[in-house]
Amino acid sequence: MAARRVRELVLRLAPELTPRLPLLGAVLDLDLADEEGLVGALDEQFRTEAVHELVVDLLASLGDAPTLLLVEDTHL
Repeated sequence: MAARRVRELVLRLAPELTPRLPLLGAVLDLDLADEEGLVGALDEQFRTEAVHELVVDLLASLGDAPTLLLVEDTHL
């Protein structure tokens, strides 16, 4: 259910980011299927940077909307 809600949110806010959505699976502890195989093909050494870029892009897609970002129990 949570994975579906995340996917729907990204589709609504920034559909161009959908192929990279599986990168958030580990961050959000969700099973976000890599339907296009793009994330699976990404070399491990570039994965962390790709996750960071995706999070920044998602936050930028919110525009000027009031936003609350809660980060809890984070380990990088």
